[in-house]
Amino acid sequence: MQNSLNNLRKKVNKTDEKILASLAARFTHTGKIGVIKAKYNLPIRDAKREKELIEKNKKIARGLGLDEKLVEKIYKLIFSVSCANHKKRKRL
Repeated sequence: MQNSLNNLRKKVNKTDEKILASLAARFTHTGKIGVIKAKYNLPIRDAKREKELIEKNKKIARGLGLDEKLVEKIYKLIFSVSCANHKKRKRL
């Protein structure tokens, strides 16, 4: 039993690494978007795009058997961090 548990935990750890790598890549891309927005004095937030992304990802979540409310909370947090990073960049 302990062997199975350890193997599953290793798989969870690898999955966590993939999640973090994907998150880092996302923030790299949104950082570049922030540079463009700052250069052209565009608004930091795009409520329409955020809503579209949340709805799209909730639909994907449903198909994967994930809790839609959890996915919405995660994306709202991601958007919040992205916006905070954009604001920092704008001040520089």
